[in-house]
Amino acid sequence: MEPTINQVGYVQVVVPPEFIDEESSASHVAVQEGNDVRLVCRAKGVPRPSIHWTREDGKTFTTVRGNQVKRIESEELVLNGVTRKDMGAYLCIASNKVPPSISKRIVLEIHFQPLITVPNQLVGAPIDTTVTLECHVSAFPNAVHFWRFKGQLLINSTRQETQEIKNGYKTTMRLSLRNLRGSDFGTYVCAAKNSLGETESTVRLYVRSFSRTTENYL
Repeated sequence: MEPTINQVGYVQVVVPPEFIDEESSASHVAVQEGNDVRLVCRAKGVPRPSIHWTREDGKTFTTVRGNQVKRIESEELVLNGVTRKDMGAYLCIASNKVPPSISKRIVLEIHFQPLITVPNQLVGAPIDTTVTLECHVSAFPNAVHFWRFKGQLLINSTRQETQEIKNGYKTTMRLSLRNLRGSDFGTYVCAAKNSLGETESTVRLYVRSFSRTTENYL
């Protein structure tokens, strides 16, 4: 009778990563500028997944130690004293060498009241010409923008036109005035208002004479 041969085998079960939604941050997080933010991503799997964070746009972010990095290994991403520059989408990526790796996208919104800068606060133009006044606004949530002159709200007409050019949380306000008359000169107010506050600035338009060049011909 042949001897019985026993073999013992071990089976290791591997499980790809899966996010634990109830322990992770929501897909949208909103906070006021200057506050601290804590983003959390937790995942399960076998072996236990590792998690790292990056920004979707590839920009750097500041760690709690003050270092500028593009990637950090942690289940939690803590940002202290956030500013509008921290606004954007962050990706937490979980992997445990069992494909596929997974990612979660969290959009961080930084709320702040409008801030207006004016590139030229004193603008000169001759009568019967066209001129464009400009103000630059930063605000989030998005603001309502408007122009005033001598206490009156300005709306589009045959002689004046307002325009807004948006780029993220920044907006360029433009006011074009055509066929300038004497009554058009004075101080114009550009204003912006959102749920956190209202801000305004001014542009002064003054009469400027035509510059003439005299040429002598022989």
